[in-house]
Amino acid sequence: MALPPPGTSPSRPGGGAVALAALLWLVGVEPLVEKADALERRVSKQEMNLQWMQKTSAEIIRLRGQDAANLAPPRSGSLLTMVDRSAKKTGISQAVKRIEPTSDGGVQVWLEGATFDNLLLWLGDLRGKGADATSISIERQQTAGRVNAKATLGWL
Repeated sequence: MALPPPGTSPSRPGGGAVALAALLWLVGVEPLVEKADALERRVSKQEMNLQWMQKTSAEIIRLRGQDAANLAPPRSGSLLTMVDRSAKKTGISQAVKRIEPTSDGGVQVWLEGATFDNLLLWLGDLRGKGADATSISIERQQTAGRVNAKATLGWL
């Protein structure tokens, strides 16, 4: 058997090719495989979210379709009286400057120097009793947290 010339190593067929293939796998293919796996997990999670949303939206549609009369609170008394009582209950009555009925059975209310938080409580209380603002205009005052407002209210 002949020995290789001095200063050279015996040749191993395919050793360089194996090293090159391993390097290409580690640098190029393996990160792509990991990215694909991560994307598959993400798609699976999103599909579960979609199924939940579809189920929930069907429930919302079903609930909205129920008879509105069963869901709305009963109307007791006049809207004008209810608005006045609610204003006293929520601490906004001092700010009410004028209340007058409208031709369509609603009520217009003018407020000056009302606390914004109490205004929101008042509107929430009215909504719980079956009334809602059909239009509202709110102006901020220089005093922090105080507003002037004009609201047109009606039954839900």
